[in-house]
Amino acid sequence: MCARRSGFTLMELLLVMLIIVMVTVLAFPSLEAMYAGVKLQAAADHLVTQFATARGHAIDEQRVYRFAIEPGTAKYRLAPDEPEFWGGDTGNGNQQQDDGTAPPVVIEGSLPGGINFDQLAPGAQIAASSPDNGSWATIVLFKPNGACSDDTTITLSNGGAPIRVSVRSLTGTVSMKTLKPGEN
Repeated sequence: MCARRSGFTLMELLLVMLIIVMVTVLAFPSLEAMYAGVKLQAAADHLVTQFATARGHAIDEQRVYRFAIEPGTAKYRLAPDEPEFWGGDTGNGNQQQDDGTAPPVVIEGSLPGGINFDQLAPGAQIAASSPDNGSWATIVLFKPNGACSDDTTITLSNGGAPIRVSVRSLTGTVSMKTLKPGEN
């Protein structure tokens, strides 16, 4: 009579572990590509949100707001288009105004997920810079009536399908489009 086994052999355990490792190795590239697409979409969504924020503050405060980037990095800056906000000393932007109105908004941030600004819109101007604040490239100016200075396009990419974020000058409307490989 044969005795009943109460466990697994070493060979069985090694075989199961080998199968798990093989499945993981085969699945990793597709998971990595999927995660890269998610990071890119998050960065594009973040950029659209910042454009909406700039447009909203321009309308509410009845002043021009500038959205600028540091080319080749993920850094951006959103502030009123006035010298005191774009010179070397930007202040903290959170102090109450003398007339009791809310202070202007100054936002410095970066795109999430390690995504950088790849391409500037044609004709983007380099804003006044100093050693304190770096070289900012103006991407778009949001006017008090909700319109923008120019039609503007920013393309974000991280090796996968790039995403184009566009702003229409007449309406200030922001749109996103995922580009196909080879599409400009």
